[in-house]
Amino acid sequence: MRKALLTVTFAVCVVAACTRGVLETSLGKQVAYVGQALAMLAFVVALLMARGTNRPGQARRVWTVYLFLLVAMVSAAYVTVVKASAAGWIYVGVMAFFAVTILVLSSREAEDAGDVPVAFWLGLAGIASVTVGFLQQGQLLLDTFPGSDLASMGGLVRPSSMTGNYLHYPLFIAMLVFVFMEFWSSRKRPVYAVLAGLFAIAIVVSFSRSGAMILALGFVAYVFTARRLSTRIRYVYWGSGLLLAGAAVFSGTVYAERILGSLSVDAAGNEGRVTKWFQAAELWSDSPLVIGGWTGMYTNVTENFGGGSAGVVESGFFQQLVSFGVLGVVLFYLIMSQSIWAVDRSHSWLRAGLIGGMLETFVYQSIEVIPFMALYALAPFISTHLLQRAGRTAPQAALPADSHTFRGELVHA
Repeated sequence: MRKALLTVTFAVCVVAACTRGVLETSLGKQVAYVGQALAMLAFVVALLMARGTNRPGQARRVWTVYLFLLVAMVSAAYVTVVKASAAGWIYVGVMAFFAVTILVLSSREAEDAGDVPVAFWLGLAGIASVTVGFLQQGQLLLDTFPGSDLASMGGLVRPSSMTGNYLHYPLFIAMLVFVFMEFWSSRKRPVYAVLAGLFAIAIVVSFSRSGAMILALGFVAYVFTARRLSTRIRYVYWGSGLLLAGAAVFSGTVYAERILGSLSVDAAGNEGRVTKWFQAAELWSDSPLVIGGWTGMYTNVTENFGGGSAGVVESGFFQQLVSFGVLGVVLFYLIMSQSIWAVDRSHSWLRAGLIGGMLETFVYQSIEVIPFMALYALAPFISTHLLQRAGRTAPQAALPADSHTFRGELVHA
């Protein structure tokens, strides 16, 4: 029963992560967001119910989340009193949800993770998303699923696919590239490499600079973190070849111009982005510094839930800095790092994708994007699944028989 529950909730979580636009067309945006959150929560609960063990360092992870929540609530209380704005509590709730989700998924190693058809559901979600994205770029299904950008590229479509937003779709697909590179590296099935390549191409043709940045930073992270020097050299060789082939195919096209534009401050959108970063630094300097002075006031989350918003700062790092101060931003990125350290060290591609994704949030405002955060949080479970399919057990799973369960740690840490 628990094994079936784990499988069903994983499938629902993955499908819900990339289909907010589908729910939005009939239920509205707020209900769609709540539906995504409930799907993630269902998997978290199923994982807690599943037989398994906790990774070492559980108390440290729990206390990091506790301290983050304390800083977040103090920041929201300060903003409520000083600025007479309750918007911060909505934002605190959303960030607390992400923090606890990452905590649970980076802590638990379910015994039945290997029996969950992880590759099937992730592949199905990715193929469906890319198919719809390609159709939208051919001027189809634009009225069916909301959120595509039809203006900024001179008539060319930046597709939303089924995610409900043209910024969410490429982040989801970019993370899938590294998931399937890891499946290919671990299980040596060509279909996984084909899927990774298809998803990488989808990123380029979607005109997404944030998605392309995850690909670039993730590949660089892989080169520096892969366990074997021979592996690094081999992928640098093949990566350089693919880069040259891509340059030959896309050179002089609007796709290349768009992606390379991420390196130029003068490129469309970048000048305004940098200006907002400086504005964010000024906002932070006009706050208590250690905690946040503008909690929830510079984010899309509070606006989406009717709490009002003063704008955005175009960076996950600066968004947390103005919302939670220095303490909050450090603690939040320590929580994100929990996913990286929970992935087995042999899964270099998966780890590299997480590193690339986390670094990308410093430049783009991705930390409130559910498809991105869902895959980011799921990475440790995917790693455990791969280990069990390979017939291995992660070293960190070998805990004493009387070790605390996650629930016990959460209560007694």
